[in-house]
Amino acid sequence: MPPCGLLSCFGAKSRRVETGSQSASNIPQPSQSQASNILQPSQSQAQSAFFSKLPVEIRLAIYSLLVPQGKNVNVFYDHLTAQRMMWPSDSHEYAERHTTTWHYPTGYAVRWPLDSQRLAKDIFLVCRKMYDEVADFLYSTRTFYFDTPSHIVLLHRTIPLRHFNRISSIHFVFCSNHANPRSVFNAETFHSALSILYQMPNLQSFHILLAHECWRDHFYLQAPPHISNPYFSAYSRGGWPRHPTPPAWFDTLLETVWLRPGVVNFAIDDIVPYLQWAKDIPCRGVVTVQMYVVPRLYAQRNIDWHGNFRQNTEIPVTGEELRLKDGEFVKTSVQNDGF
Repeated sequence: MPPCGLLSCFGAKSRRVETGSQSASNIPQPSQSQASNILQPSQSQAQSAFFSKLPVEIRLAIYSLLVPQGKNVNVFYDHLTAQRMMWPSDSHEYAERHTTTWHYPTGYAVRWPLDSQRLAKDIFLVCRKMYDEVADFLYSTRTFYFDTPSHIVLLHRTIPLRHFNRISSIHFVFCSNHANPRSVFNAETFHSALSILYQMPNLQSFHILLAHECWRDHFYLQAPPHISNPYFSAYSRGGWPRHPTPPAWFDTLLETVWLRPGVVNFAIDDIVPYLQWAKDIPCRGVVTVQMYVVPRLYAQRNIDWHGNFRQNTEIPVTGEELRLKDGEFVKTSVQNDGF
């Protein structure tokens, strides 16, 4: 293209730019009073009829109808950010999922119920005051499940401190890996989680979940537990061999003998010395400990390919419950058919 062509091209472009800028300058701009009305609503949120005329009890009843009805929230992490998902199950299945996820080196994988109820987002977009009230309502009326101490730390970093301090009920899986940390990371993470728990002002219920499979290896490698069962008296006197991991017959004996009706968990008393940190939890209500035992072979036969228990499957759970009373853990009940 000749030079004259380039000049005519750039000249036409510059004229189009000038024309566009002139047309943009002709767009009417809001006056100062109009802008003030846009930025400042005519009626404040606190003075609206919803907040000024409806009592708190009615507003909370309305919120309860607009949010998911589940009472349990599973806290997990995704890309180093804490996520919250309504948890449709209960404690013994949560403990079982912890076992299959972290302590079965050749076991099956589990799938957390990511297709469960999601939090309704529309109600959080109405206004700031409603957002704060609904968030306070959710965090104060739900039970939060934490699989590891790192989930406590991540949730504390993710949400505002005001909402975190509203949490009133926690179910926490206390893993043997944190009772006797095998790494500096585990020790530091557990210490950070305890620092957060010790500063929670509205905690009403703190429930410690113990998975039998989680603690089995820990006690097996240290010392034989006390077993009030005649089938093991002769073998116990001879001492327990020191294997890197429990042999295959250990699971068979666990299912055929130790889980018979009337035989309770053998390790829950031995775990009490590792629970001294729980005595300092500022809980206004109850602090309880429960051990959950689900036979490995039973679980493998009754878990579908999604990692969920099959429908109409009753999980045989055996265990004891401890309750913190006057600074000491005491036994409260023995249950052999689930909690």
